[in-house]
Amino acid sequence: MNTENGIVKYIKEDKHTKYMACAQYIDWILGNLVQNIREAYIVQEVYYINASDKEIKSVHYFEAWKIEDGICIKRDGQECDDLFCVGHPLDDSDTFKDSIGHEGIIAFIPRVFVVMGNSKLFDDIKSWPSNEVKKANGLPAKYYSAEVAKEVYKYQEFRRDPFCHKWSFKDPELVFKTILDYCKKMFRSDSEIDRKNFKISIDDFFSEGLLLDVKKRIITEWDN
Repeated sequence: MNTENGIVKYIKEDKHTKYMACAQYIDWILGNLVQNIREAYIVQEVYYINASDKEIKSVHYFEAWKIEDGICIKRDGQECDDLFCVGHPLDDSDTFKDSIGHEGIIAFIPRVFVVMGNSKLFDDIKSWPSNEVKKANGLPAKYYSAEVAKEVYKYQEFRRDPFCHKWSFKDPELVFKTILDYCKKMFRSDSEIDRKNFKISIDDFFSEGLLLDVKKRIITEWDN
């Protein structure tokens, strides 16, 4: 991994919205540190926080990428080495539902380590499940435990900057325009099936009973 003064290097693309949805796409830039190493794992400790005026959610876990002959191994269909996201795609309907009438902040706080081959931890990582931690998106991963942390912390740490997304989806005009644009893109008012799906979706979006006057405006405008 290309590093300078203990800072891990990567290519990244950040995406932010006015509501909860956000994403960061990265590819590790591998350099002298691993290119002459036959096998290793990049191990990332992640502390994820999703705090809003409605609730606070957090997840703490480790995830790993296999390095072979200086190359980070991608899985089939994987668009980048690491994808952190809330809402995928960014106009995911569940994210709209959770955002309407609320505000909050999302933080992704990473710590990065390189675990060399021919070690007990390297062998242990081989058996980490790929379906245990949903946020790891199919990577080998384990929820945080003091036992795993003790072994990981024996290896050199490299700093990766945290990712933060502050959002507010309480302004009636912002909600009106965003949800109306989505509904016009997804549903045709001259289609009976789309009209039924629009009704289901709009009721779901505003199921908390917030900004109901905006809901009425969207229904009227979409139908015109």
